Amino acid sequence: MGQTTPSDPELLKEWLGQRREAAFNALVARYAGLVHATARRTCGDDSMAGEVSQLTFITLARKAKSLTTCASLGGWLHTTALMQAKNLIRKSQRENRKRQLFQTSMETGPSHSQDEIWKEMQPVLDDALASLSKKDREALLLRFYRSLTVREIATTLGIATDAAQKRIDRATGRLRGKLARRGCVTGGSLAAAMLAGFATDSQAAAPLISKLASKAIVATTTSTVPAIGFITLITTTAMKTTSIIAPLASLIGAALLIEYQRHSIADVEHQGSLMRDRLAMNMEKVARSSTRLSSADERSPIDWKELVSRLNDEVILKQFEKRVASMSVEELTRSIREVNSLNFTNADRSTLENKLHPRLVEIDPEAVLVNFGDQIGKDDNSGRMLRMAFGNWIKKDQARAILWLDEQIAAGRLTSKKLDGSGGSRAFFETYVISALLRSDPAAAKTRAATLGEEDRKRAIQSIDTTTKEIDPLAFARLAREGLSESECNYALSLQASARAEGDDCSKVSEYFDQIEATSTERAAAVRQVIGGVSLHIMMQRMLKPDDVDAIRAWVSSEAPQQLGEVTGYTLGLASFQENFQMKFPEALELINQYYESGDGESILFHFLDTAYPKDEPNRMICRKLAEKITDKTQRESILERFK
Repeated sequence: MGQTTPSDPELLKEWLGQRREAAFNALVARYAGLVHATARRTCGDDSMAGEVSQLTFITLARKAKSLTTCASLGGWLHTTALMQAKNLIRKSQRENRKRQLFQTSMETGPSHSQDEIWKEMQPVLDDALASLSKKDREALLLRFYRSLTVREIATTLGIATDAAQKRIDRATGRLRGKLARRGCVTGGSLAAAMLAGFATDSQAAAPLISKLASKAIVATTTSTVPAIGFITLITTTAMKTTSIIAPLASLIGAALLIEYQRHSIADVEHQGSLMRDRLAMNMEKVARSSTRLSSADERSPIDWKELVSRLNDEVILKQFEKRVASMSVEELTRSIREVNSLNFTNADRSTLENKLHPRLVEIDPEAVLVNFGDQIGKDDNSGRMLRMAFGNWIKKDQARAILWLDEQIAAGRLTSKKLDGSGGSRAFFETYVISALLRSDPAAAKTRAATLGEEDRKRAIQSIDTTTKEIDPLAFARLAREGLSESECNYALSLQASARAEGDDCSKVSEYFDQIEATSTERAAAVRQVIGGVSLHIMMQRMLKPDDVDAIRAWVSSEAPQQLGEVTGYTLGLASFQENFQMKFPEALELINQYYESGDGESILFHFLDTAYPKDEPNRMICRKLAEKITDKTQRESILERFK
């Protein structure tokens, strides 16, 4: 589907050249969700996020002229919003707000649903995005925030379609790795979670668009209109009032203009002097900071408060990273404790910890757990560091790692405080233990899983990744069948099956079904989830075509023919109402009627109508008429209620 909407540079030029507010409004509408959600994730507070959003779009309005060469503004706006949010937090000193807000959403532990993965990503997403290259970040935001197709992204960036696809795939992989290093493992659900999460962010920001745009326009207008405009207004108004006072008004205007220019020159000289003084002071501060951070040999103590005040300085940040790379285990441990002891905002503390934690985990994971094991369950960042460290340690020394974990369990540090057993930290660690045992001793993995409570066992098993060749898929399937309920097992196997789909190619999914000796029930449960991902992949590439639907149906018929009507109806319903990659509703309806008549029966009607949601009344009326063909009274009434 070709790009029909104006590009970012076109809208900027229209705003700059003709001062058309509609063009600026369009840019705000396009990116309000990204900016507001970035601010909210960083600040943890809706009111502060609104203020950050306003500052970001005011900055856009003021710097518009310098941005007209940017093919896409997403990356610049994301970086600007992140910087504005950190600055605002630093000034307001609301240290605990973000942690309190995110604590509730993180209590449920790991989950493979898109909503839960999106929640898990929130504290670290923006720093992970900011750490990507400009090209990678822009590609991801075009793909997942703006939901553009690969062809549209290629057009926007001025590159070939194949190059755009490679850039998106590469950037997605790099983001997944950066999230994992921050303790957020997304697996194969990253793309779907980002697409759904960013869409929700855009909807949440919709009520703010008009206010953000109007205030930004007013702010940039009032700040850039010189006093001469006011003088002209006086003289013009006076001359229109009476011809007698016109000469006097002109004289007054000329006098005011001369006085204004005299003061302006003095102001410029004064401002220049102030800027020179500030520049000298800043250079001195940079020199002091550089001295503290650049020399790994001197090992002078780091002034953490001064470092935090300079975190927006790329030079200082790079020097800090270099210093961290040369630190010993003892220095890293001491630095982490010092950072934890100081009264920093969550955003600043996270920035420092995201540099320190991965390095310590890399060089000595055991030291992490020995020195910081008492932090289990107390802090999100510390929790991620401990999980990363345990995963590394168990690969190096399985026996000692498991012994340490058993000691923590005996001490009660991993026990959930909730009556239903949810929200504890044990499942995070048990996932690594059971995965390691599955590689070497599946019987021991089964025994270990049996010692867990029902909730921890479910979460631990469903979080295991069997896409690596180190774990036998059949051994995992047997563990899931024996340790979980039927529905929980089906879900766990569905996750593993979905991770094996490659674009719209399901051949490896079929191989997986054969490897695990899947039953017809297990295949049926997995097929819809697999096809959901395949359909989404196709529709992100291009409009779904009848040939695509036929290919999907052929694969479903070979694996779970009883699901054919449900999967077809769901796929066409999804395709017919997605704004950015839609199949035209009449075309979807024609296919539904065709498959219904050829033998799919009422199942295809119900699942199509239960998924599709046309907004225009004529098509809604068609849906109501189609629902009348459903003989099941409960299903028919639920559909009619939906479209009334």
